[in-house]
Amino acid sequence: MGWLLLETGQKDNDVKFFQNFRGFYDDELKASNTCFARKNWGFGPADTFAVEVAVRNAMLQAQKKLKEAVQKGGLVVESDNEHEDEPYLRPAELPKVAFTFLDPNLVPETPAQMARRLACESGAAWDQQQYNMIVLCISPLQQVWDFATQANRLGEWDLPEGRLTLIRDSGVSPMRIFGHGAGGSGKTFCLTQVVLPTYDWFMPGQCRRQASQNAAARLIEGETMHARAGLTKNAKFTLEEPSRKLKDKLKNAWGQAVLVYNDEVGAAAPGLYGTLSSRAYWGKRAAGQVEDVGPQKAPFGDPLLHVDAGDFAQLRPVPRGSPSLMEAFLMDRDEYKKEQRVRPLTDMERLGLKTFDLVAANCVEFQGTYRFKPKDPLLKLLQIMRTVGGARVPESLRRQVLSRVQLGSEDPRIKPTYRFPSSVLGEKASTNNFCNGMFSAVNWEQVARMQQISAARNARTSLGPVAWQNSTTGQPQYLWQTFCPYLNRTAWGIAAVIAKSLGRQLGPPGQLLFFAQRVDRAHVQQHAHDQDALLRSALLHVNMTDTGKLLGFCPLFVGMQVKVTHKLAPPHVVQEATGEVLAIGFHEQESFGLPKQMQRPGAMPHDTHPCWKKWWVKLDLLPRWVEIRFHGCAVDFTQTGRPGVYVVEPTNADWELRYQASKVINHPNEKPVRRRGPRINVRLRSSQLPLAPAGIGTFNNMQGKTAKDEASVPMGHTVDLKLLDSNDDKWLHYYMILGRATCLATTLLLNFPEGDAGEPDWTVFETGPPEYLTHVFAELQRRSSSTAKLVIQQLATLKVFPPFASLPLKRPCDTGGRYLYHAAEWDAAVTTTKKRKPSEMPRSLLERLERRAEEPPRQRRCG
Repeated sequence: MGWLLLETGQKDNDVKFFQNFRGFYDDELKASNTCFARKNWGFGPADTFAVEVAVRNAMLQAQKKLKEAVQKGGLVVESDNEHEDEPYLRPAELPKVAFTFLDPNLVPETPAQMARRLACESGAAWDQQQYNMIVLCISPLQQVWDFATQANRLGEWDLPEGRLTLIRDSGVSPMRIFGHGAGGSGKTFCLTQVVLPTYDWFMPGQCRRQASQNAAARLIEGETMHARAGLTKNAKFTLEEPSRKLKDKLKNAWGQAVLVYNDEVGAAAPGLYGTLSSRAYWGKRAAGQVEDVGPQKAPFGDPLLHVDAGDFAQLRPVPRGSPSLMEAFLMDRDEYKKEQRVRPLTDMERLGLKTFDLVAANCVEFQGTYRFKPKDPLLKLLQIMRTVGGARVPESLRRQVLSRVQLGSEDPRIKPTYRFPSSVLGEKASTNNFCNGMFSAVNWEQVARMQQISAARNARTSLGPVAWQNSTTGQPQYLWQTFCPYLNRTAWGIAAVIAKSLGRQLGPPGQLLFFAQRVDRAHVQQHAHDQDALLRSALLHVNMTDTGKLLGFCPLFVGMQVKVTHKLAPPHVVQEATGEVLAIGFHEQESFGLPKQMQRPGAMPHDTHPCWKKWWVKLDLLPRWVEIRFHGCAVDFTQTGRPGVYVVEPTNADWELRYQASKVINHPNEKPVRRRGPRINVRLRSSQLPLAPAGIGTFNNMQGKTAKDEASVPMGHTVDLKLLDSNDDKWLHYYMILGRATCLATTLLLNFPEGDAGEPDWTVFETGPPEYLTHVFAELQRRSSSTAKLVIQQLATLKVFPPFASLPLKRPCDTGGRYLYHAAEWDAAVTTTKKRKPSEMPRSLLERLERRAEEPPRQRRCG
């Protein structure tokens, strides 16, 4: 395999690391003792960093074949693994149906019965909003099933074309639902645990999942809305009919879609939403699955089930002034034009708003608080903030919140040795703290600073990777499981204690920190005279949104938690996918700033290198690869029997730098003067590893995330509350970002708002939501109330779901988080209606009974 030589130190451009951040990290990178980690010993295979080129090339070739196969939707039939070859399919095409539907008596469960069982086992049935959502979503699928059973056409269910014919002949109307609620209220849970598995079983390969953000798309095992719509980076949202070539692609993507699930629509732009709906319509139109009525009358091609989920108490889509989908509920207000919160709408944005207004006609308002600990002060603060009209924060709660404000650089809570109290972690043993947790800020200058600080702090306390691969279920295969396979499950606790006592390495903690500098190249040569200043300005530009999602200086150490910034192997290795670094493949000409004769190709720095005393070193050349174990991934990308392991290579990105050139005017007998020219846009091509420290990002980047690690253990969340003067929606910023943590004890606040006299300012917390957002909440609540009547109708139609008041008792199972299911008990609950006590009756009914009791007894009429 040919390699491109990428030198990070360009000629005449010796950029020093400290100059880029003005010496901010001088104290952080000072070493009080020598870094021993990985100097004379390693953990795992011997000499991990000197992996043979042939072996690594074979892993890269296997990744390439797998990626191409996934894109084509085909099989991977060749494998370098010594084990038996196993075909790999896209998740949407996995054969989830293990029987044929020729005889209805052989089918173990109907769609409604399967959904009922999953709702019970997952616990979603005992939340009324989740229960209502499940009933509404399963109803159209069950109606099609009943039609096929009564017409003796169940044999057509085996093929996608037959299922589409049954849907069309049954005449079942499309069901459109919008699930609205705060983060952690159970919207995604009931859909991913009950609704989607049921549709995947009975409609395999016909479910389309997408989200407005990469993190949310990975959670539902889907794609982003941009990718699903086939949009390029600079594509425009237009109402024009797609070309024939694009129609063929849309036909393959949307032609057989039965379920459409859009998550995090609160952060989706109306133009993007409208384009996605239009592309879905044209895809189904090309497949002959919808009439030629236009995308306005058949949104998303009229699938059998269309579900949107999200929360409008989030930040609006960027850039500033862009509308969000909640404008669908605000356009009819008299104050809408006067507020001028958004710019004038385009035709595609109006289509998106009309489409969403149609979908949200049926609304389920989720009210659960499953993300937070019960009765936690953080939950109380968020409830006060969401109170319409505002409410005062009690003095006791104020003291609790102010106790979470960081007390300078000497605060013990920001030290690596700090541990959360047992009341936060429970029985789970974890080293999570604020140093290795999440950090959020509103602008990129703060984020870029913390990216480097966090990497430096964590490198000094890291013990290396916790696992070299994942299990077949995507869970980390810890080291004591790898080397002690004979231990049964009861002995794993003992092995964990031994591993914790001895450490994951036979040595002190600490890893050598490497800095890989981005390679920038200008497209044109008109700036050759000031190339040094141009490249230095490019490295000082820290906004990753502008730089093609590539860091100027990428910090790396073995065991570091990183996230991907580019889409590498969808749907698993995409933007915001997190993992830990297992190994770093240095360039064969890498010398770490020393003479090349002192360095072995691809090896660690020489024992005499000064980096072992100062903990860090800047690389001369970009690494060839970085081996990463991704969290929650069970795919064997490299075909080496190591699920979840992926080899990341440097990638390229084109971007524009807003650059202001300068020149020196040097006249004879006069003092030289530097004059600046006009600002111009310079196109650059950059090469860098598409990686960044995990858990650190802007407020917009943190939407939809929860401060937990891969084992669902709470992490620390440090929030910088300092906002820019241009942030008009301060309530949205504070409400959204504070809701990322699971409790107040794992939250640390910086720059708490202050008044003119320096006292804490509680205005944002006590004024309640903005007026326009209050109107949106009221409209959604009104629609949710009317949807409750539809739920009662569907319960009578399904005949297998009892009323919520008559549900069987909740019986926990031995398996954590699961519950026992008895079909006979549920069937009995359907046939017998539970008598309600007078205290549970509606007030109007109770008043009628009391009035009738006061009246004299009525006389019977004689026949």
